[in-house]
Amino acid sequence: MELLMATAIHPPLKMPVVRLLDPEKVDVIMSRLLFKVTEQAVLDTSEGNSPDKDEEDYVFKAAKECIGERPRSRRGFVSTETLEKIEVSRAARLAGNRDQHRALSRRTRTLLRRDKEKYVRSLAEGVEGHLNANDLRPAYRALKKLRSKSPSRASAIRTADGRLVSDMDGQMARWAEYFGQLFTVDPPTEQLHTTGLQAVDADPPIDETAPSLDEVREAVAKLKGGKAAGVCNISAELLKAGGEAMIRGLHAVLTAVWQSGTIPPDWKRGLVVPIWKGKGDRQDCNNYRGITLLSVPGKVLAHLLLTRIRSHLVKHQRPQQSGFTPGKSTTDRILALRVLWNADVSFDRGCLQPMLISRRRLTQCIVSHSGIFCDFEGFLQGLLV
Repeated sequence: MELLMATAIHPPLKMPVVRLLDPEKVDVIMSRLLFKVTEQAVLDTSEGNSPDKDEEDYVFKAAKECIGERPRSRRGFVSTETLEKIEVSRAARLAGNRDQHRALSRRTRTLLRRDKEKYVRSLAEGVEGHLNANDLRPAYRALKKLRSKSPSRASAIRTADGRLVSDMDGQMARWAEYFGQLFTVDPPTEQLHTTGLQAVDADPPIDETAPSLDEVREAVAKLKGGKAAGVCNISAELLKAGGEAMIRGLHAVLTAVWQSGTIPPDWKRGLVVPIWKGKGDRQDCNNYRGITLLSVPGKVLAHLLLTRIRSHLVKHQRPQQSGFTPGKSTTDRILALRVLWNADVSFDRGCLQPMLISRRRLTQCIVSHSGIFCDFEGFLQGLLV
């Protein structure tokens, strides 16, 4: 997957997707997309040409014309009465009437304090109401408004050798270097012994037919709302608001991708947004956590692949597997490991140490599978002693 820094390209256009809750807005988008339904909408799969590009541009333009862009937020807590008093006070100052200006200034400050208190109280009540309703997004947005100081951002970051980089190109190169090294791992130092291992039976073939309309419809319904859009600027709310026309158009795109084996370039690109962890030096890249914004239509393809694989995997995986398995709780496995650990410590056998080392390796982004096999090989030998 190609990772791009969000500030290195044109920033995504923010749309007020809350307006999609209005049925009239949804009907307008559906009517504009209705004649776009086609089997013939697909598509040139040549290099540099995304099969979903025409569909993507049309959806984006229809949504932009219908719901518009998100307006810039401003703090408008000053009431009309206070604004009128401010104008009268300004006129008195310009007229040279000092006594009247002083009296009006005191009154204006009182009204401003009242308006500010009313504004803060309304935000606090809104936060309480949203938290009680388990609606976290507007609650945290209101909490952000209550902050008197916006979070500061580092104007420069440090390279691996400690130099400060302030220009945009240098910062992009440093971020690319930092996030790139997170996906690398040192080669294993131990040689894996494969002698004596039995070959596993091949799994039955998985259904490779193109996805149906019902599968695409279910995959779109599984998308979570309130998530940021990726490179294509298409959110989950837009896909759901498009109705049957959107489902058919997306199905045509996915069918072409499935049959050609060519994934659109935008589906393989991710926008990396570095977010400060809240502690440490802001100029140190190690104190940032990268959040990758993926293409939402690409997530639909991922849901289709997961649905095809999951039922097949559950039938043929080991019975000891509990993670990502329906009907099995990881908590029970953790409790069993705790019991085994207590027994191992009581009898001083030291058999679980390789397993814990493997667990620590698995918490990283990429691990060496041969190293994991070596750890478990030592674990099994300890059990047989």
